[in-house]
Amino acid sequence: KICETIRKCSARGIFTHCFFMIGFEGETREEMETTIDLACSLPLNSISLSIVNYYDDSVSPDSGEDHRTAFTLDAITGYEPQVLEEILNA
Repeated sequence: KICETIRKCSARGIFTHCFFMIGFEGETREEMETTIDLACSLPLNSISLSIVNYYDDSVSPDSGEDHRTAFTLDAITGYEPQVLEEILNA
């Protein structure tokens, strides 16, 4: 439904901007690519694409309250950071 709304807004000349987040804990490369493909398929004027990053003293949604740690992109996704860069630059 949101994609339909974006298309209608764009067709009427309404500026459209969307925020996308990738790199969630457990998210696969294919899921990240699906999100990026969706972003590229929509008639948006602009997008924000953010990489999820857990900082010191933050709590991972899957780890529970007792486990506080810092996560890097490669720890979250299992991919080296340059892999994400390749996806974004493809």
